[in-house]
Amino acid sequence: SGLITVNEEIVTSIEHVKEVSIKLYPIPATNDLYYALDNMKGLESLEIYDITGNLILSKALQNSKGKIDVSSLSNGLYLIYMKGKTTVVERFVKE
Repeated sequence: SGLITVNEEIVTSIEHVKEVSIKLYPIPATNDLYYALDNMKGLESLEIYDITGNLILSKALQNSKGKIDVSSLSNGLYLIYMKGKTTVVERFVKE
């Protein structure tokens, strides 16, 4: 006769983790790009990269809403990273 071993795992609680969402406007951006986060959730810095991965801008993230001067950027697609205990990534177009 064979022996069957059964391992049981009981889930006693589920922690709901709400992701941070970011709103960027206007898209496409021309001079200023505005951002609004629904919460900061441990986010500390903001970084903008061009499509080839070059770091264009890095600054401390102090408020859940703000404005970034993008007037000096070339037209094209960019990635914006909000970093800290978690990372939020969004893309925007500069025209």
